[in-house]
Amino acid sequence: HGDAIRRNAEFSLGFDAASNEAVLKGGVSLSAYRVVCWALGEESTADETFSSGEQALVRSYMQRGGRLFVSGAEIAWDLDSRGSAADKAFYRDVLGARYVRDDAVTYGFLGANGGVFAALGPASFDNGSGGTYDVDYPDVLAPSDSKSSTCLFYSTGGQVAGIQRIDGPSRVVNLGFPFETIGNVAVRADLMRRALRFLLAPRSLEMASIVSTGGRVPITVDLPQEAGRIYVLAASTATNPGIPFPGGKTLPLNPDPLFALSFGQTNGVFHRFAGLLDASGRGSAEIRIPSDPRFRGLRFFVSGLSLVRQPVLAPGSLLPWYVVQVR
Repeated sequence: HGDAIRRNAEFSLGFDAASNEAVLKGGVSLSAYRVVCWALGEESTADETFSSGEQALVRSYMQRGGRLFVSGAEIAWDLDSRGSAADKAFYRDVLGARYVRDDAVTYGFLGANGGVFAALGPASFDNGSGGTYDVDYPDVLAPSDSKSSTCLFYSTGGQVAGIQRIDGPSRVVNLGFPFETIGNVAVRADLMRRALRFLLAPRSLEMASIVSTGGRVPITVDLPQEAGRIYVLAASTATNPGIPFPGGKTLPLNPDPLFALSFGQTNGVFHRFAGLLDASGRGSAEIRIPSDPRFRGLRFFVSGLSLVRQPVLAPGSLLPWYVVQVR
């Protein structure tokens, strides 16, 4: 999971790792995290995929707007096929899926049209020769209600391999096979990237990462609690060591020539890189790449901050970085 998060990362994202026992015993609080990735591998009825205590913690987290990425080959079998009424309710109401059958009888999958993984694959998970473990019985799923929809199919029979769910502020991606058994590292990283884009939405800074020469990159700043404040954006060729501010904050951009060209600017390339957040706390900007083949291969980072009107302007929220690649 960690390798997939970091590999070819398009935006800044930190993560921690913990055991389910640490969560259950209170050593790690789910509420401290915008997204939780819960990996269950081939844990089944003998191991308890989600104990009653874990179910209570996850349900509470989701009721407060949590975002969950869960994967495993036996979760539906354990909770919805062999589980108690409480197990079934948790699987359907919180994880957003229903059990259909215990074995898809395939190791292949591909993205569903219109879903978060559209045009992904075809790809495969481990049949025992891929270096992780043989996924013996990948669960076949179905969306539990209208809040859920199919995001992945198995490669045969139109069988559902994954669902995505939006229930108020909470979101779920639920896979019927273990994520870590996807053999192709590029596919694994792409699936994680897409899942996190869906689960983290809306982010305080949102933009595309790939642009062609002559193309434009729309940028959205979304800070709902900061309506009326000034936002300032900039670009740089690197993020470390960054620019420190009082109070321990660091803007993840370096003060290089590209930074000087872009910081708070409106010019031929960087448009509306400073402005006021509207009544909803939103602002918009744009990067306009010249139609010049010499720009191909250019790679740079974009970040920014809001400014608070005190006796003097002071940094408010620091925005995450995005990497932009010109092709």
